[in-house]
Amino acid sequence: MCIALLAACLLLLAPVLNAQLDKPKYHVANGQLVQKYQIRYQVRLDIADGKDKYVCGGSIIDNQHVLTAAHCVTVSDSKQTVFTSGILVQCGMTDVNDPETKKNKVEKIILHDGYDPSDLRNDIAILKVQKAFQFGNAVAAIVRTPAKPIMKKNCVVSGWGHTEKNRQVQNELRSTVVHILDGSDCAKYFGKFFHESKLCAGNNKGNDACLGDSGGPLTCDNQLVGVVSSGKKKCGGDGSRGLGLYADVSYYNAWIDEKIKPRCKPSLNPLRYIKHGFRKATIQEFPYQVLLFMDSGGICGGTILSKKFVLTAAHCVTLRNSSAPMPARNLRVMAKLINMSEPGSQEYRVQKLIIHPKYNSVNFSNDLALLKVEQSFVFSTRVGSVPRRNGPLSPAEDGCVVSGWGNINQTNIQQQVLQYVTVDIFTRNNCSQLYGTQLENDKFCARGTENTNTCMGDPGGPLTCGNELVGVVSAGIFCGNKSNSGIRVYTDVYKHKDWIDKYVEKNASGSASQQMIYPLLVIIYSVIITELI
Repeated sequence: MCIALLAACLLLLAPVLNAQLDKPKYHVANGQLVQKYQIRYQVRLDIADGKDKYVCGGSIIDNQHVLTAAHCVTVSDSKQTVFTSGILVQCGMTDVNDPETKKNKVEKIILHDGYDPSDLRNDIAILKVQKAFQFGNAVAAIVRTPAKPIMKKNCVVSGWGHTEKNRQVQNELRSTVVHILDGSDCAKYFGKFFHESKLCAGNNKGNDACLGDSGGPLTCDNQLVGVVSSGKKKCGGDGSRGLGLYADVSYYNAWIDEKIKPRCKPSLNPLRYIKHGFRKATIQEFPYQVLLFMDSGGICGGTILSKKFVLTAAHCVTLRNSSAPMPARNLRVMAKLINMSEPGSQEYRVQKLIIHPKYNSVNFSNDLALLKVEQSFVFSTRVGSVPRRNGPLSPAEDGCVVSGWGNINQTNIQQQVLQYVTVDIFTRNNCSQLYGTQLENDKFCARGTENTNTCMGDPGGPLTCGNELVGVVSAGIFCGNKSNSGIRVYTDVYKHKDWIDKYVEKNASGSASQQMIYPLLVIIYSVIITELI
């Protein structure tokens, strides 16, 4: 009797015991079929671990690395990784039967040291592939979000996971719209499995309970914000609003950067940037060039646009890894300067910093800032502005010039004398392939000739073509690697014309009016005096 009663109780408790988080490799993604070339950063991981075979998702974050979930690449309920030889990375397709599918092997698994299989804490891992991804129409990297998304709507999760109607891995990639929810609601629903490194997202459709494959991407506004980690055991129709847990990508940005080790990353201290073969400049050649001094010791370049405004890179004048401006009082603008060790330069304090409102400190899109100086520049043959290009940049323009006080070799010793070199505009497609990520729309590349330079110009400095300002030095790669001809990324000034005009032209027109009033008053005064005489 007691045994029978105990068995009955266990049967009643079974649904509760099974309501734990779903750690297995699959999740449901009931949604729309993804069109070809629509989600180029998504990869499919076919994993064979002995007799256990399963599928996970992943996101391309540069030309050699994929971001996925730690539980996808570990032996069940442990921190032991599967063999790299058992992972097949497939990209460039939305259907596994697509003949254009690109296949790759894994060279290395980088598991987060703090991964805990018991509650899926730090459920994140990086895969380094054996062959670099070839970016193009079908394959591209996704930009990581710089900040934790809060209450975001209309985000997208995608994967090859089960559908409610067909409980097996799908051949076609599907995507579904979800919304990032408030953390307090998620904490009540998921309990100990929800913590500071997790996001919670879902929707109100009962048939979208577990969205996307584990390890797959959650994106908001075309930025990677989450990695699919876990969901409720019962997928679909359980009244859970399709809730799922995701590893918060912004929480792991520093860890990711450390592990993938980019060759050259912009910094507040541009002394790391290397220049080969620069020639010494004269002030008459570059009257528009200024040097920015930070009280912290860093330097950057800048360009005079008018008597009150300087254009530079946003990452030069923001706090590290953020879009928050540094205090204006910490900046000095040096004009009429060629040799730092010689007197004669003009020093200006900064009255106001204007950071581009859409500046992204992770991928350096919209990497522009305007500095308004307290006292107007005194224009002469040695100090003056440079006109901006009033039209799109030619994709094959050559003979352009970049200038700055950066290094000319790998000794990390800044130059005392302004240097310059000629560069050629590099095609966007080739630049994206070499740079390791899809180039932002407001960026272009330029390169010097072999053995003459690598990372050209100080950050924030000017790139001119035909004596017109076309670019601002933003980011670089292959620092010190002469074989890649010093490819460097610039922010396209023309593509931000309206934003610059909003501040600079208004100020310039006011100055022009004031300049016209004085001679007009002189003429009127002369006429009056003549009549009186």
